[in-house]
Amino acid sequence: MTKTDLQPGDLIHFLSAMSVAVSPDYGVPVQRGATVEVTKEIIEASLDRNGNSWLDLVDDEGAQVARYGQVTFRRGQCPEDVLWWNAPGDDASRGLAHVKAVEAAREISDPIERRLAVAKADETFGPRMTSRSLGYLPGDKV
Repeated sequence: MTKTDLQPGDLIHFLSAMSVAVSPDYGVPVQRGATVEVTKEIIEASLDRNGNSWLDLVDDEGAQVARYGQVTFRRGQCPEDVLWWNAPGDDASRGLAHVKAVEAAREISDPIERRLAVAKADETFGPRMTSRSLGYLPGDKV
């Protein structure tokens, strides 16, 4: 494991959600797409008893994959195309973002604006997830 040269004031961004310790007793959840400014407290709280830190992995994607199963964070400001809901294969977050956008659209009183907002949600997040339950009653011909 290589040691990082991250210093207070440096930025890191997250490609998946994780908890970041901001003191020895307190951590905060950080979502995909978030950019965090590294502080002295974050650096100190990240150290284990041997002086190793998860921040040491910022420039070592292979070590992140070995530890987390994926690249979880990188140095610098988060790219604009990395959003909390658009991780590859994360249909649950994409579906939730779509539901929230449609709910917000339904609050719009003007019917034309409301339809445009729903169409924009469909365009942004893809087709809405629907579910159907097909069942048979006794005596139905299958």
